[in-house]
Amino acid sequence: MSKPVTPEMVIEALRAVEDPELKKSLVELDMIRDVAVEQDKGIVAFTIVLTTPDGVIVECNDEATRVLETDRAGLEGASVTRFLAPDDADPMRFALRHRTPFARVCTITTPQGVGRNVELRVRPTPESGTMQIILHDITRQLEAEAERADLDA
Repeated sequence: MSKPVTPEMVIEALRAVEDPELKKSLVELDMIRDVAVEQDKGIVAFTIVLTTPDGVIVECNDEATRVLETDRAGLEGASVTRFLAPDDADPMRFALRHRTPFARVCTITTPQGVGRNVELRVRPTPESGTMQIILHDITRQLEAEAERADLDA
């Protein structure tokens, strides 16, 4: 007869499972909760706690709707990372997960497929315990700088 499975054995087995972005064990990152084993039914259950919902937009202002060319209903509940290239989305996810500030100039793609140059900033908001994601459209500013550089050349 096989040895009964314990919650500790489940946790030990899950040590081999890594978060794909952070390259660390889910156990090491303290993402495994509520391990339960029902021996008689052959059921093992646990909860994986995500440290951030991948930049899900809870609320947005008029600037965000203008920059992303959509209405609030089209943004709220969506992930900000869906508008970003992987090279920009991955560091943003890391910042959200670790609740660290992040800033980068990058290109976002609107739902209509239009590219916009934005300054993307992520910062913790201690009063609410959430992370604030700020998009500032700098497309016109970059176009003006490029035009000035062409005139100087």
